[in-house]
Amino acid sequence: MPEWAGSLISKEKRQRFFRFKPNLKLTALALVMFPLLCALGFWQLGRMAEKQKILEQLELQQRLSPVSMEELPDQLEQLRGRRVKITGEFDNDRVILLDNRIMAGHAGYEVLVLFRTASGARNLWLNRGWVAADGNRQRLPEIAPVVGQVTVVGEIYVPYGAAILLGANQAEGRDWPKVVQAAELSMLRVLWGVELYPHQIRLLPEQPGVLQRPWTTVNVTPEKHLGYAVQWFALAAALLLLYLYSSCVVEEEAA
Repeated sequence: MPEWAGSLISKEKRQRFFRFKPNLKLTALALVMFPLLCALGFWQLGRMAEKQKILEQLELQQRLSPVSMEELPDQLEQLRGRRVKITGEFDNDRVILLDNRIMAGHAGYEVLVLFRTASGARNLWLNRGWVAADGNRQRLPEIAPVVGQVTVVGEIYVPYGAAILLGANQAEGRDWPKVVQAAELSMLRVLWGVELYPHQIRLLPEQPGVLQRPWTTVNVTPEKHLGYAVQWFALAAALLLLYLYSSCVVEEEAA
């Protein structure tokens, strides 16, 4: 028999198969990263559900007609985003500017004013909206006054968490307007020297005194959270496939 024929028969009698031989370092990396990537994906799904709930609640509130201050509910969840109709006067002489507010990529301020109801029974704090900052930080924007008694409609703003401060929250300047980093109720009470309704009221569009409205309902939409979740799960799946591929080796043995 020719030598090449014997060699061919010998090769035909050998079996090829896959053997799982994981690398220790790669296994340790996979054991850490795979659960972490999956956890991040499920966390994004949870955030998506939270944002959907927020949007649904606020949409429901916006369908309701504005009410008076006396008709507002006591429950915090029912209060958030509720529209209220109030009559009174703006305190144009003691304006407070919330610093480091960004709109369309531009730095500026949100304008807070004291609002005295016509009955004199309540002191409210209204957010008129956003104004651009000057290049010179020492030059504050001029805020057009709202003169006389007016009726306005706004929505109750209840934050979902504490504000992130870029510095100490202290009122800057001896004169008005004063600049602060965050709208803290205790500070506003001291600066204005009156008792205040505990929640901020943001003016709605086309109201007397309203400026540009920089606010969004949620910073990240549910759709984006879903997209982030898909990315994390895809990375987890890619890591798993890479681990399995690198851990499987091809071996041969005689039949």
